[in-house]
Amino acid sequence: MTDEQIKSALTEWVKDYCNNDFLVKNPDYDSEDAESEEYIEELPDGVELFLNQAVDFTKNQTGKKSESLGDYSVSWETGFPPSMLMFLAPYRSMYPKSGKSNIEGINVSNWRVVSYD
Repeated sequence: MTDEQIKSALTEWVKDYCNNDFLVKNPDYDSEDAESEEYIEELPDGVELFLNQAVDFTKNQTGKKSESLGDYSVSWETGFPPSMLMFLAPYRSMYPKSGKSNIEGINVSNWRVVSYD
């Protein structure tokens, strides 16, 4: 896989993990222009930083966390380390967050990102 393919897949994972679509209103939106989109994806700098590190981590990870020789033992890495996930903490939300002000009749304009520091 190329770096862009890995980053695209990880972006979808981040959206699910954070419960956030990272959509903002497009300032250039024209309702009469069929090509114009009302909302655009805008990833915060912390998410971009995580994605760049996660691509490198994914490409270079052997999956092995530790290995012993006496009575042979191997531990495997099961996910991203907490030091990387901390970049996503400010963007995680308990409730679905979208830039859209109304999703299927539910007003989400007053929802906010919840951080568990």
